[in-house]
Amino acid sequence: KPPELVVEIVSNKIGKEDDLKMKIYASMGVTYYILVDPYLKLDKKERLKVYVLREGRYELITSQPIFMEEINLGVMLWHGIFEGKQSHWARWCSKDGHLLSTGVETKAVLSHKIEEQEVLLVEKDTLLVEKDTLLVEKDTLLVEKDTLLVEKDTLLEEKQKMFEEQKILVEIEKQRVEKLIAQLKAMGLTPIE
Repeated sequence: KPPELVVEIVSNKIGKEDDLKMKIYASMGVTYYILVDPYLKLDKKERLKVYVLREGRYELITSQPIFMEEINLGVMLWHGIFEGKQSHWARWCSKDGHLLSTGVETKAVLSHKIEEQEVLLVEKDTLLVEKDTLLVEKDTLLVEKDTLLVEKDTLLEEKQKMFEEQKILVEIEKQRVEKLIAQLKAMGLTPIE
């Protein structure tokens, strides 16, 4: 079975990528033939051409973004920095024209995500420590509250006891006054009430 896709990168006109190689790949039955011409050696206008095999001949795909249905892959010309060099590059893309990440880009994204996850884990650990600290403070406050409630109950009991003692003293004093009044009356004196 022939490959479904062949990519040729043109560096000069000697390789005959737009003639002889194209005929060879067509005769082999290669479905898609991509010509990347970064230095415009074959065509002074187009750096990227994609052909599809139809009835034994290659036809230029003109739709944008270029998408190869049979292999579910797109390709587009992208201007940017790759491997430290600013230039025009052929890049794989999705059907809607979004670039597919290179290995280096994927690694950078993953490294960034890992760093973000590590930061989030540190923040989570910090929040857990803060939570534990707040729980300890809450427990301390609850113990203090319980202590204050016990002190309050003790004070209420003491107050009640003092009230009872005062009641008794008042009753004793009342009885003493009544006894004195009775004694004064017995002596014929009229006390002032």
